[in-house]
Amino acid sequence: MTENAKEAAATPGKENGMTENAKEAAAAPGKEAGRPAAPEGYMEDAQGRLVPLAHVAELDKIRDELVRRLSAEAEELSGRLDAFRRRAAAEVRSLVELAAQEYGVRPRSDRGAVTLTSYDGLARVQLAADDKLEFTEAMGLARE
Repeated sequence: MTENAKEAAATPGKENGMTENAKEAAAAPGKEAGRPAAPEGYMEDAQGRLVPLAHVAELDKIRDELVRRLSAEAEELSGRLDAFRRRAAAEVRSLVELAAQEYGVRPRSDRGAVTLTSYDGLARVQLAADDKLEFTEAMGLARE
């Protein structure tokens, strides 16, 4: 057993190595994916079978809790990162428009790469917009 697993199993407030989050996750696996929660006292396995909690290994319960907790945190961070990217892109476009007005030129387009550097040159922000190309099945067949 690793130190983390030992610590998780020995942490006060846990029964059989499970925190309240693990108990909730065990009682309701898959609810993040929009599936109905498993009945109390059961966990749903990857094949959709209901397994009594007594038959689920403690390590599996701890792993399940860890995966659910980290996944939820990653989804929250991903949302925050997406919001930051949109806000940063809008602010960079505003600066480019301001510079274009100051110099009396029209920006070429919204697409393309822009690199901004701090006055002292120690920090840099790059905005790169890639064109997304989608190919139909006809394009795939044309390559053959």
